[in-house]
Amino acid sequence: SLGQVAAADAIEKAVRLTLDGGTRTKDLMGPNGEARGWVSVGTAAFGEAVAANVTSASTNPRARPVPAHTTGRPT
Repeated sequence: SLGQVAAADAIEKAVRLTLDGGTRTKDLMGPNGEARGWVSVGTAAFGEAVAANVTSASTNPRARPVPAHTTGRPT
């Protein structure tokens, strides 16, 4: 965290929100990911979804996940 505890916490929360929203990279999908309703995206789209969730979570403590397909980058 390099002494940036609040920033590290915000990023960890955003990653959790992204995963909880069903967005995964291919390596995290597992054999039943599609059956669970998860969406496979590339690393750039996943990163953009995490970044959107950092912004969302920082302005709203009850933020809901921002799906990767709404970030503007193709999956």
